[in-house]
Amino acid sequence: MGVGPRSARGAIGLSWVGFGAVVSLTAAAAPGQGLPNARVPSLLDAFWWRGEAPAFDGPTGAQAMLLVPRVVDDAELWNDVDYLEDLQRRYGARGVPVVLVLDAPPESSQAVPGSYPVAVAASVQEWLRGLEVGAALVDAEGDVRWIGGLDVGMGVAIQTLLAGGDLDPELARDSARRMERMREIESYPTEELARLSAALLERNSGNPDGWALQLLVAYERQQDPAAARRVAAAACKNLALESKPLARFVALMLRTVGEDRPFLQEALMALVPVAAGARHDLPLQLTFLRVLNGLGREQEARALVERLEEVVAQRPTARAAFAEALAAGPLGPQFVAIALPAIDAALAETPDERELQMIRFNVLDRGGDAAARDAQLARLTNTNAVTLNNEAWYLMTRAEVRGRFNRLALAMCEAMQRDRTLDYAERDTMALALFLNGRIVDALEMQRPAAKSAENERYDRRLRRYERAVAQQQGEVAEEGAGSEDRR
Repeated sequence: MGVGPRSARGAIGLSWVGFGAVVSLTAAAAPGQGLPNARVPSLLDAFWWRGEAPAFDGPTGAQAMLLVPRVVDDAELWNDVDYLEDLQRRYGARGVPVVLVLDAPPESSQAVPGSYPVAVAASVQEWLRGLEVGAALVDAEGDVRWIGGLDVGMGVAIQTLLAGGDLDPELARDSARRMERMREIESYPTEELARLSAALLERNSGNPDGWALQLLVAYERQQDPAAARRVAAAACKNLALESKPLARFVALMLRTVGEDRPFLQEALMALVPVAAGARHDLPLQLTFLRVLNGLGREQEARALVERLEEVVAQRPTARAAFAEALAAGPLGPQFVAIALPAIDAALAETPDERELQMIRFNVLDRGGDAAARDAQLARLTNTNAVTLNNEAWYLMTRAEVRGRFNRLALAMCEAMQRDRTLDYAERDTMALALFLNGRIVDALEMQRPAAKSAENERYDRRLRRYERAVAQQQGEVAEEGAGSEDRR
């Protein structure tokens, strides 16, 4: 994100008081100005459960506040407390203090760890959550200078503000809109994905989505693992101080690279320093578990699992994610005895939740009873071919699930193929499932008639991708053969 000269602003001589709330997010913000027509309600009447309102007056006054709206009994609050404390430690004394804004007082003085101020102001909390972002940088006038999730570049935004750079909150909102429009990544050409990743990182180099998209282009579209490893190394280095963005990047990376060890090793080196200081951040800890699981580091994984069992017992909504992380790697068979009760407990509350049923398949597929695995698959594939085709495609291409259920998507395609001939659209789906499960020669053979029949540019694009992958694989085999000949 570019850093330019800070726009001139009036001297700030008062603490933050008395702002009206008018929300109309249609006009564009000028550089160095806040989100238009969006002025945060006053915290003047807030109950300060911990600390006090930051002062903006005087030479040591704050430049802005990071307001973080949360619900007091929400697990999201617990996932954030360590990162908020880290942001307060790094930036509070430099002019950007953290303020946690709750809807109600916590039950005890131990409910919210940390040293940052905690304000109870339901109206302000509700207004901020109405922006549909995780946090907002707000200046002395109550203007929103930057908005976004804590895990999507907030640290870089704070650094830019402190360096005197201009922040345009519409850029953050625009980046989110762009990612939303591209939720089905497979539908977009490689060039468009590359342009989007470059734009996201130009606006904010701490955006993990931009790094993950750049890695996807190199690894999956261009079949260039060396370039993808360089992206992974650069991302981990750039996000090294930001635990939540780093964890988000690693989680997205794993959706693309699976159990490719060089990437898991890169992720491990990056996560080890931050995981110890983010023990309350369950998504980060589960991502760390997936990395340990993928690398087969049994002793460390078991120690982490024992601790997380206690945490998940206090946060029952995390059972499914815990089960999924346990099953995601070569240690999965050893953890089935823990993962299966966790996912079954989640299903006991919502038995018709299809995503939970899919996670249960993942657990059983990794190392459970074969008969139970087949019964679970039968439950998930007990429908017509059109539905199976659409669901398999969804699982492989939608941003929220891609990379999580590739083996299930292939099993759905195999069920779709049973006792019938696939049409060209179903062949296209089947080919992608084969490709994502490492059967690239089979994927190419499946895609050729689909591309010929459909005369569709997207089908042709995937055909070229599979052809490149097969050529690369054959070239590697040839090089290995030549090497063995030389060694003789």
